[in-house]
Amino acid sequence: ARGQLKQVQEELRATQANAQQPRYEIHPEQTAAAASQLSALREKRATIEQLIGGLVKRTEKLSILSPIDGTIVSWDPKRQLTGRPVTAEDVLLVVAGIGSDWQMELYIPERKYGHVMAVNGLPDVTFFTATDPNESYEGRIVEIESHAYEHPRLGGSVRAFATFDQSNSPDLYVGAAVTAKVHCGTASIGYAWFHELLEFIQSKVLF
Repeated sequence: ARGQLKQVQEELRATQANAQQPRYEIHPEQTAAAASQLSALREKRATIEQLIGGLVKRTEKLSILSPIDGTIVSWDPKRQLTGRPVTAEDVLLVVAGIGSDWQMELYIPERKYGHVMAVNGLPDVTFFTATDPNESYEGRIVEIESHAYEHPRLGGSVRAFATFDQSNSPDLYVGAAVTAKVHCGTASIGYAWFHELLEFIQSKVLF
């Protein structure tokens, strides 16, 4: 479109130059023809400029801006994304606000979701990092999503988010693996030991 615009502008300049030649003062019909040609070229130029404006706006919509200021933590994004076909639902980059408070992302198996929801309020958690499983840290769930989805490794899960004391925390990096124990209250020893077996029998055998 820009190439067409350049060509029209060159034709327009040439036509204007010819129209200013003294010979058109004694040939009215040529003056009228030049005026008509100038009008057509100006109209064509306006149409192409409008087309370019629309294309520029469409191109601008292809730019995806991060909703936060932060650091790209995706591994080698240039190699991962160059030449890759994507859809609207694909996650392309992960941007983290490294300077803000850290948060744990937990996945609660559906079979244990009922115990968590039975707690009065949001439960506390004790978590362990994969890099130092012998050291425990305390936190608290602050949000639990209301729907489950299929986790690629854990199966049906409900996602929750937990905070913890930032001043007494393990070495932190984005994507660090943790294992969390959610405190759902007290129960008899027999129930604590065998409730998963009872729930399996209820779901697979009795029903």
